[in-house]
Amino acid sequence: MKIIGGIYDFKGQKVNFPKYDFIDFTNQNLIIGSFGGTRDIRNNYSGGKWYMHDSTGKKLNDEPYDYIYRISNGLCKVCKGAVYDFFDGYENKKGKCGLIDSTGKIFVPLIYDDMKTLSEDRIAIKSNGKWGYINSQGKIVIPATYTKAGDFWDDLAPVSNGKKFGYINSKGETIIPFIYDSADSFFFGRAGVEKDGEYYFINTKGEKEEE
Repeated sequence: MKIIGGIYDFKGQKVNFPKYDFIDFTNQNLIIGSFGGTRDIRNNYSGGKWYMHDSTGKKLNDEPYDYIYRISNGLCKVCKGAVYDFFDGYENKKGKCGLIDSTGKIFVPLIYDDMKTLSEDRIAIKSNGKWGYINSQGKIVIPATYTKAGDFWDDLAPVSNGKKFGYINSKGETIIPFIYDSADSFFFGRAGVEKDGEYYFINTKGEKEEE
């Protein structure tokens, strides 16, 4: 189903904006649009060519991306060579990802295999099959040495060394040892982990919490 009603600003004035198959909005009053994609029987959108516009409808990128996703702090993740599915996420087929700012300019070059969202000034990045972290300025702060990496909460992020999961802090120091078969990000001081077939919660000190 295509967007046919149009887009209006806060004053009720219609914005001169192309008709896209899919649109999204950022917290910086930017508009993301895609056309040429497809929808499955669940109405989930995938594929297409993606553009970003400001609040007046001005197009901010001349060349289309294969995927644009809002991150935070006026930054958007962009990829080329990626196939996006709204329900299942996207599969990056030998493409590269980077960041653009709120003006559409390249902020971090498209050099990474994958990127996640900004959390506590850290963005997980995938390079040569391994995960590490950059900060909101695009600087590598934790080298890409992990096979899996989650978001930072409570200054801790779950990562895998290929065998087990543990938790590191924003400096890359191991805080909770690599002893888990799976591990989730912390939320309000608790994180779900699995060890030897048992799933339970731990606190930020790695101590098991009683139900």
